[in-house]
Amino acid sequence: MTRIHNLTAAVIALAWLGATAAFADDLVKMTIGQRGNWDTSITHLGDKAGIFKKHGLQLEMIYTSGSGETLQPVISGSVDLGLAVGTLGAMAAYAKGAPVRIIGAQATGAADYWYAKNPDIKTLKDTNGHTIAFSTNGSSTNSVVRAFIDEFKLTAKPQATGNPSATLTAVMTDQVDVGWAAPPFGLKEMDEGKIHLVARATDAALVRGQTIRVLVANADALAKRKDVIERFMKAYRESIDYMYSSNPQVITDYAEFAKTVGPLAEDITSMSWWTPAVRYKGPDVFGSTEAFNAAYAKKYNGNEADYIEAGSAACGAILQMAIEKAGTIEPTKVRDAIAATDTDTFYGHVKFNADGQINSLQPPVFQLVGGKPVILWPDAIKSGEIRFMSK
Repeated sequence: MTRIHNLTAAVIALAWLGATAAFADDLVKMTIGQRGNWDTSITHLGDKAGIFKKHGLQLEMIYTSGSGETLQPVISGSVDLGLAVGTLGAMAAYAKGAPVRIIGAQATGAADYWYAKNPDIKTLKDTNGHTIAFSTNGSSTNSVVRAFIDEFKLTAKPQATGNPSATLTAVMTDQVDVGWAAPPFGLKEMDEGKIHLVARATDAALVRGQTIRVLVANADALAKRKDVIERFMKAYRESIDYMYSSNPQVITDYAEFAKTVGPLAEDITSMSWWTPAVRYKGPDVFGSTEAFNAAYAKKYNGNEADYIEAGSAACGAILQMAIEKAGTIEPTKVRDAIAATDTDTFYGHVKFNADGQINSLQPPVFQLVGGKPVILWPDAIKSGEIRFMSK
């Protein structure tokens, strides 16, 4: 049995080494609209977490004030990719013959909002005769402002103001009447009563359910570096999964990057397939969540696993138990042993339905308290009660 155990570990290790060794580090240059927005922080947070490095990629990120500035370097070929480009701006550039190709959706809907300092401007109807901000020509915020004017029959005057920070300065110094921002920008000032909400991007029918921003590539780079860009997209998607995991390091890194204060995230509730805060035990190689957490931290310089790494480890543990149960590495018998799995693990209870889909997991619901996740459900691993408005 020890021989089978060692063979299983060797097979998994060789597969891992083979997958990672196939990639060499490649430099990918990109422009990104609006530094600090949550949805434009994907590459930064993923790179900081080592996700792009895992795919053999080195990123060179240049931040801009909006789509107009993001697109030009892509068109000229000085960068490979442009991120968070307004959909209409990208389509317009392509229609004019620019060497730009859309390679992915960046945002469906938008979290952008519009605000004012003037107490008389309470709704979009009150913006008539006033100036209303957007970032740059061809940007998603430009499209939203145009949609506001068209849908609500406004006489407001659009004005390009650049990024949220510059826009806030323009509003506070009366250079523009209605500013725009995306969370977390402006929330502190709103909480202090210096500004107030006027409209959300989703107030415009154009935005609701629509892909408002996209990822674009230089056509020549896409043709010549297809493998590199495919790896980039895989890492990009993994980074999004990481951002929406329960790993508190995400919030810490984002707060540092966006220069926001951590308390803005206090009391937020969410759910994930798994979080290091759960407490499960089982007969797998790790034995408990705490033991897995300790082993992962020791192996990876004190970092915490998210549900992707933990789920991968759980797959390896289940495979090991199935091989040991089958007493062989013959594929059909191992497959049958996996299908019959009905056991607790460090990841939670594992059981599969007739289609091979796991049907036993109960994704934990948690709340951030003091920057750490507190499990609210399921009851078996509950570690605290929900808090309402701790402020």
